[in-house]
Amino acid sequence: MLITIERYPNPVEAHIVKGRLEAEGVPAYLQPEHHVWAKWTISLALGYVRVQVRRKDVEARYAITAKLQAGEYALADEEALDTSRCPKCGCTNKERANWSWKLAFRAIMFFH
Repeated sequence: MLITIERYPNPVEAHIVKGRLEAEGVPAYLQPEHHVWAKWTISLALGYVRVQVRRKDVEARYAITAKLQAGEYALADEEALDTSRCPKCGCTNKERANWSWKLAFRAIMFFH
């Protein structure tokens, strides 16, 4: 028997929670996801997208969703990353040379 643990008006949010639960080993299901994708205006009438788990997994769900809401699975901010160096070679030259499009443009103009 499946128990509804959360309801989301947006199917994307429901998929994020479902993915996190499944990554932790808790099988999760979404209902009525496809109806909401097809016509989002009826999501309120259908009771939003429901994330459901088996009855035996309800306790494990509390720990996982609490970590998710606390932001423990969040990625690092882009500002915190060192963008002053090239990730490939480590140089500090900010100008990026991209010759492929210039060469292609000149070839097209030449053969035209």
